Parts: sequence; structure tokens; C-alpha cells
Amino acid sequence: MLKNFIKCICTVFKYGAFPAVVLFFLSVFTGLTLPFTVLYTQKLIDSIILFLKESVVLSSVLWNAAVLAFTILFMNHVNFISNIAFIYLEKKLTYNLSEAILTKMLKIEFACFEDAALHDALKEIRSHPAKKVINLFKECRAFLCDSIKLFGMVFIFARVSPWLSLGFFVFLVLDFINEYIATKKIQAIYASQVFDERELEDLSSLLSNKDALPELKIFSAVPFIVKKFKDKYKVLLKERISITLKSYRYMGIASVIMIAWFSFLIFVLIRLIIRGQVSVGMFTGLIASITEIYYLLVFMSQSFWGLIDDNKSIGFLYTFMDLPHDIHYKEMRHEEKILEQNILEQKIFDKKNAIIFENVSFHYPNSKKEVLKNISFRIEPGTHIALVGKNGSGKTSLIKLIAGLYKPSSGNIFIGSKNINFLSRDALHREFSVVFQDYASYQMSLRENAALGSIEFLNDDEHLKKSLALISDDPVFDDLDKHLGKLEESGTELSGGQKQKLAIARACAAKTNFIIFDEPTASLDPSAEKEMYQNLQKIIGTSNRGRGCIFISHRLASAKMADVIFVLDEGRIIEKGSHDELIKNGGLYSKMYKEQASWYKDEPDTNKVFMRGNL
Repeated sequence: MLKNFIKCICTVFKYGAFPAVVLFFLSVFTGLTLPFTVLYTQKLIDSIILFLKESVVLSSVLWNAAVLAFTILFMNHVNFISNIAFIYLEKKLTYNLSEAILTKMLKIEFACFEDAALHDALKEIRSHPAKKVINLFKECRAFLCDSIKLFGMVFIFARVSPWLSLGFFVFLVLDFINEYIATKKIQAIYASQVFDERELEDLSSLLSNKDALPELKIFSAVPFIVKKFKDKYKVLLKERISITLKSYRYMGIASVIMIAWFSFLIFVLIRLIIRGQVSVGMFTGLIASITEIYYLLVFMSQSFWGLIDDNKSIGFLYTFMDLPHDIHYKEMRHEEKILEQNILEQKIFDKKNAIIFENVSFHYPNSKKEVLKNISFRIEPGTHIALVGKNGSGKTSLIKLIAGLYKPSSGNIFIGSKNINFLSRDALHREFSVVFQDYASYQMSLRENAALGSIEFLNDDEHLKKSLALISDDPVFDDLDKHLGKLEESGTELSGGQKQKLAIARACAAKTNFIIFDEPTASLDPSAEKEMYQNLQKIIGTSNRGRGCIFISHRLASAKMADVIFVLDEGRIIEKGSHDELIKNGGLYSKMYKEQASWYKDEPDTNKVFMRGNL
């Protein structure tokens, strides 16, 4: 817990040093106001009494009055100054922390995304992390301020009577225990509602989800969802009312503790003033501060448990920020090292290099099951490779290893003569561009979408249009400055097939030695699929810089384009060769190919599946 507090304070001072320093000193000064008010109330009243007895001069009275007036004036305006400082701090922190999070996201080791804990952290990070840091800083600042007030009052009580200090401490502990029990029980109730709240949120989102709503309307299921939502909401509302009533019970206990403390304080002060052991000024100052002391006790316990509560939410941020970096993002300490690294990598990639796997095995994080087992092969530059196999055979995992997204569990991967572990992300970007099956869709302009694979071509209209034309002659790709998505009213929503074509064009726009495709025609109709294969032949052909190509496809007819086909089964390469060679061998590839071909040869039989009575 303390570790997160320290990190939070360091984050605030790192990204917003000036407003943080201002707020720190304001906290110290604010904390001193309560003991100052009590002391100078005592001095003012005592000096007035002595002045009336002609024991002191008027200047002493005026000085004490001026100090007390300044303290009260400061207390009235400190919140205004603090609010301005917090607005400035939030602005600085939001900008700088967002940049730090995005930079971390860029550098994070891809394997971390296999951990469910990371997705919990990402969910929290998406909901205004800067505000959570500021909230924790506010709680730290409030606790510091209240602590100064507390020690100041303990000092004053000790001067008046040791019994007051002891009594104050006892009642403070009792109040903390009550607040602790209340907080724990209420948090436990809220924690038990987390699943119900998620279900409620999911039900609510169904009625505004453009994919789910048409189906719900067709099936007349909207009333059922609405009823389910209402029933769940009523249960949650009943539990919330119960929580509120329980919180009032603990508030009642806190009030009893406060009344007992004030009764004890007044009793001790009356006895002391009767005996002449305390001045009228001190008596008046302490009695006048009763309300302030009450709020001090309340806010002190609230700040303490608020710190614990906010610490849990901020823990996600620092869990994320402490995740390991991708080995391909190396921090160079000196510019000379960076220059040397760039020159070395440029020499490597000026020529086309082979991709070499040597006894590579791989298992995902938090799993001992190997998805790739002792794989070795060599892909020569300019070669066209097809990876085929059943679902779960390791094809996509193999591609992610080639692209440097994962590290092999054992064995080595080389690009030319260089081990992939020692290459930077920029170097790998010059070697590979990838189109994954679960490609991303970006709500930006067509120009930005096409150039994301190689930002240096952002303003090169000729290059971008050429890359788009290789994939499709669809008019939707004519205007590079057209906005895609519905963030803008004039934006264009692309179909699934158009989005996939754009993803492929993005990979083609990057001038890399290899293009990697994971199911490049998955979202296309048969006509568009045929067009895509023709375009792929243009992309990977000798007329287009002789690029190498590695692609996964479940439709084995496309594998005919490949120079070499790798057949994977249970994490191993069990066959390798051209289409004709593998058909001749009669192995797994031949069996899979013939099974797929039968679907097209036996159409009359397959139609029987859909006859009435067979569904």
C-alpha cells in the first residue's frame, strides 16, 4: 500500500511539480490554522482582559487580533487557491500521464496481454487514470493536513492537561475502529454486487447495441430484456437502501463517540477553570473549536479509509506501468549507441534476408502446454510460403513469433545472421508487415488508415493510392481524406470486406521484405475472394519488388500460389513441399484438400442437409 502512495506522489511531482509544491505548502499552512486559531484566540482574550486591567498595552491586543484575523482570512480563501492549483495540476497530469500510458502500451511485452490481470488493469486505466491519481493525491493531502491539525491539538491539550491528550487519543482510536468496521462491511456488500452490476450494465448495453438490437427486435425479445433489467435493478436498489440504513447505524455510533468526547472535554475544562489552572482565553478558544475538532475527527478517519480505498483503484495503474518491456524496445543511454544500432540494422536490412528457425518451441504465458514443438525451417527472401493445418495447430502462434510479438520458450529465430531478440522494433517493422485475422478498424481518415503501416507515406498520395489500387478498385477508396466510421456525421462506415481490404492495403503500403497474411479472404464473398487472390499474386510477384509472402489460409485452393507449403499438426511441421508434391505424397495436406474439394463436387448431397426435417 505504502509503495503505491509513494509512486502516486512521485507521479504527481514528476508531471505537475509546480502546482504539487503549491498544494503541499497549502496543506501544511491549512493544517496549522486550527492550533493557531485556538492559541491566538486564547492570547487575544487574555490580552483584552489584561488590557482592561491596564496590565498590557493596546498594541499587544491589536497584534493578536491581526494574527487571528489573518488566519481566518487565509482559511476562507485557501480553498479558492487550492481549486485553481488542482485544475492546473489535472490539466498537466492528464496530458503527461496519458502520454506515458500510451508510450508504455507501445513498449509492453505482447505476452502480457495473455494475462487476465492485465485486462482488469486496462479496464481501470481507460476510466480517467489521471483523476484517480489526483484523487489519491487529494486524500494524501487531506490526511497530511488533518495530521498536522491533530498533532497541533494534541500539543495544546498536553499544555492544558495530560488527561485531555489521553482522552483525545482514546476517542480518536474508538472513532477509527468504528469507521474501519463500517467501511469493511459496506465494502463487502458492494463487492458482492459487482457481478450483478456487470450483468445490469450488459443488459442495458444490449438495447443500444447496433448488432444485438435488430436480432432482439426480430425475435420480439426486447420486453424480456427490459423485464430482466427491471427485476435486477429492483434487487440492487433494495440492497443499496439496506447499505444506506446500515451506514446510518455506524454514523449514530460515531455521533455517540463525539458526544462522549465533547462532554469529557467540557467537564475537564470547567474543572480546570474553576481551579484557576487554565485561562479564560484558553477555555474560550477550546470551546469555540469544538465544531472544528468534531470535523477533524470525522475527516481524519474518512481520509484514512479513503486512502486505502483509492489505493486499490490506483494499484491497477502501477501494476500496468511495472509490466516488462518488449525486448525489441531497448533503451539507449547515449546518442552514439542509437546511431551505431541504426547503422548496423540498416546494413542488415539493405539486403534481403532469410528467416531461420532453429529448434523453436513455444508455450503461452501461464500455460505449460507447448503450442509449437521443436520447429526448424528456413524461408529464403522472396519466397512465398503457405501455412496450413487444422484449428489449433499453431499457425497464428508461428506468425506472431516471426513478427517478434512473442519470445520463443526455447530455440532461436534469426533474420539473416542476426538473432531476432537483439533487433529493435523499428528493424522488425522494416522486415515485416502483417495482416492478422482480427485486424483493427480505425475511425480516422482513409489516408491515415492506409498510412498507419508506414507513417512516412502519410502525405504521399501516389504511393497510398497505388497500394489501395492493388487491392481493390472500389470507389470508396478514391478519396484519401474521407473520414471512416461514425465519429463525424459525414463519415463512411465500411463493410467487413472493405475493412479487410483496407487492412491488406495498409500492409502493402509499408515497404517491407515480407508480407504476412492471416486468413486474408476470411470476410470476402467468392467473387471478392477470387479478385483478392489475383491481387495477392500481383503484390507478391516479381513485378512488385519480389517481396516474400507468408500466409495462413483454411481454403487450401489458395495454397497453390505458394512456392512451399508448411503443414502443421499439433505444433509440429509434419509436411513441407509444393502443392503438387504434397498431393502426390498423400499425407494430411492431400486428405484436407480432397475433403474441401468434395464440398464443391457433392453439392446435391450437401443440399439435403437443409431440407425440411433435417434442421
